[in-house]
Amino acid sequence: MPGNSTPGIDGLWTTQPGSVVGYRAHEKFAELTSPHEAVARTERLNGWILVATSAGSIQLLTGCIAVDVRTLHSIDELPGFNTADRDRSANEMLGAYSHPFVIFQPYPVSLALDPSSTAVQHVRLAGDLQIREVAKQSTFALDVRLKDNQLSAAGNTMVQVGDFGVEVPQEAGGFVRVDPQITLEVSLVLLKV
Repeated sequence: MPGNSTPGIDGLWTTQPGSVVGYRAHEKFAELTSPHEAVARTERLNGWILVATSAGSIQLLTGCIAVDVRTLHSIDELPGFNTADRDRSANEMLGAYSHPFVIFQPYPVSLALDPSSTAVQHVRLAGDLQIREVAKQSTFALDVRLKDNQLSAAGNTMVQVGDFGVEVPQEAGGFVRVDPQITLEVSLVLLKV
């Protein structure tokens, strides 16, 4: 009925084991003719969202996802190269030891989701993304699914890392050049508390 809340959705949802975040970056090594895609992931994150329903509409009231970037590790392989070296460089570029967390705080929004559907639904979620204590608006495109009292959300956003004070190697004559437009990826599993 219109106006009734959906008790199965209202409340606090927290991230669970199985949640993963990371990045994809295009890099070009001086010795290689073709570009390569660097991919790093971590499962070290914590987060929550507060959800309410009203008149059949799902409202995301507030939330916070914090990722420990010190634990990002490369999962791609590049013959002849040790990707662990990249992980050390990424930590330095992100200032991970003085700014260990990347934080996303979504803006309050009415989500165009059908709470009775178990199908994958698409949403865009805007909020403040904080890297190195610099916050900028960012919008994630997400595939969301509510099934068996579990909320899954997977998607990405593109960021210009220079906007956050992160400098990546870009010299034409250097060992490696990295495209400063990086894709941030999330795959979250949430359960209601």
